[in-house]
Amino acid sequence: MPLNRFLTRLIWLCVLPLIMLSAYLAFDHVRQIHTQNEFTANRLAKNTATVVDRYLSARIRALNMVAIAHSDEDMRNNRHFHQVAQAFHKSFDAHIVLADSELNMLFNSRLPDGAPLPKLPQPRSNAALPKALQTGKPAVGDIFYGPIAAQPLVAIAVPIGRREKNPLTLIATLETAQLKARLDDIEVPEGWALSLRDGEGELIARKASADTIAALEAGVAERFKEKLELAPWTIVLEIPTATHQSLLVNSAFILALMVIGAALIGVIGGAYASRRLRTAVRALTENPPAGVAPITITEIATVRELIDDAVDSRMKAEEDNRVTQQRYIDRLEKVFMSAVEVATNLGELRDPFNAGHQRRAADLAAAIGVQLGFDAHRQEGLRVAGFLYDIGKISVPAEILSRPAKLTAPEFELVKAHARASYDVLHKVEFPWPVAEAALQHHERMDGSGYPQGLKGDSILLEARILAVADVVEAMCSHRPYRPSRGVKAALEEIEMGSGTLYDHQVVTACLRLFRETGYQLP
Repeated sequence: MPLNRFLTRLIWLCVLPLIMLSAYLAFDHVRQIHTQNEFTANRLAKNTATVVDRYLSARIRALNMVAIAHSDEDMRNNRHFHQVAQAFHKSFDAHIVLADSELNMLFNSRLPDGAPLPKLPQPRSNAALPKALQTGKPAVGDIFYGPIAAQPLVAIAVPIGRREKNPLTLIATLETAQLKARLDDIEVPEGWALSLRDGEGELIARKASADTIAALEAGVAERFKEKLELAPWTIVLEIPTATHQSLLVNSAFILALMVIGAALIGVIGGAYASRRLRTAVRALTENPPAGVAPITITEIATVRELIDDAVDSRMKAEEDNRVTQQRYIDRLEKVFMSAVEVATNLGELRDPFNAGHQRRAADLAAAIGVQLGFDAHRQEGLRVAGFLYDIGKISVPAEILSRPAKLTAPEFELVKAHARASYDVLHKVEFPWPVAEAALQHHERMDGSGYPQGLKGDSILLEARILAVADVVEAMCSHRPYRPSRGVKAALEEIEMGSGTLYDHQVVTACLRLFRETGYQLP
């Protein structure tokens, strides 16, 4: 009987029952963990909904008391009511707005008395004010953008009495950061994401690590939802697929331990075979005792051939592994660039007239880098910086970015702050290139007339000098709300005129050569 057949039968006889038992126990362990996770997730979603409901309830009751106490007064010119509104803000961290049924804002605790008040934003399907007027009861609305606060808010509306003509409503506005703080106080297992979404599914607040958010964006997840009682909102608990897969890894570890234990038991059963094998191996170097016939094992005669085959197989496996790793690295690079494009898209959603600006500027900057002899790695860094250098414009109000008229001095200062805002966002990311510094300096000029630091000459990063030229050329070639496109010719004349004073001479020369000699065109 061949050695492999003999040992295989013996080992399977000893180990197979234990392996089957180990597999069953591992499967049962995974099932129990999954069941426990589902129970924990459902309970956590319900408890979070209760916390948010209690938070809203306290503010609804307090606002209702204010409405009842002043229902028969003219609150617009009532000094006592104004004091109560300020006290309400100090106690509940929420501002009070008085509005009529025509969405006219009559009072806002965010502004001093006598300040002009805009109209309330046009309500969506789950707006608080129309619902409160319709039902005569307090109502909580979906997320909206506050025209005075200039940030996302949610509103609690309480009708004042039962006025037949032009009924008034008290509105308490809460910043989404306050609700984010409530979620941050809740213990959430690592790798899970806890979100609060309004009636339209818009995100109000979320507690999750950056890695968890990236995992949710990259793949599917198991979701557990719980409706709130006092608002048309939903608590959503998300567990990424990768977190579930970690359960399989743990179970595999447990199974490995069981198999090792089974193997130890199998060693006892294999002791008999080992004695015969030891006698056969000794016969290769020693003469058997007189009268004892040697044990012949066919496999030993071909052991060298098997070793050679094993070496060849291993080398092939290592090469296949190298190819697989390279493919994985290439895929990661594609995912990274997709994430960069997502960040660019988020900024462009707020400024449709600027859509595509960063992409075209990034393409032009990378092409200039080629002209300057940048290697592939540095070109990639320049392209990434081109995609992200204007991400700070997300901090600038959209109405300023898209205004079809000349900006005032304060408004222009707000726009200029986007370079610093871009740096504040990007320097927290560990890029392998100076992306954050390039974004901070892309409005610096060679003669020191730029902003925000007033840098001069070589103290400006070369990547920033390239982005400065690409930004100007692309901007002049594109349509803007306050002017039509001035065309490539005018753009090239502009950078040529400012060469050496405003813009780096070497970069300008490369850009002019790119357009005039190679026939480059903006995408």
